[in-house]
Amino acid sequence: ADYDVTEGTIKPENWIEISKQLTPELKREGLMREIIRHVQSARKKAGLQVDDRIELGITSSDSEITQAVDMFADTIKAETLAVKLGSAAADDMEEYDVKVDGKPVEIYLKKAD
Repeated sequence: ADYDVTEGTIKPENWIEISKQLTPELKREGLMREIIRHVQSARKKAGLQVDDRIELGITSSDSEITQAVDMFADTIKAETLAVKLGSAAADDMEEYDVKVDGKPVEIYLKKAD
């Protein structure tokens, strides 16, 4: 059957279905984007230049967040110009406590040597 629409006629075989379901992978990607946003904000608060390389540590007691950091470590490093990404603070790193998806996350960073 054909269906009338304002701009013409379409046939059902031309329809597409969009799933609004949030898969675990999409959820982790969203967490990664939020983490990157917080790291960029921390870089700014630390007075770093846009092209400064950093050493970065990210910790959280939430397993979903740590999985997202592990899964997207290369992307996080690339987008934040981090030469190192660890799961703890190193000496003389600045600490920034943030919330990601309502859960506490600690971001540690310093300018790379």
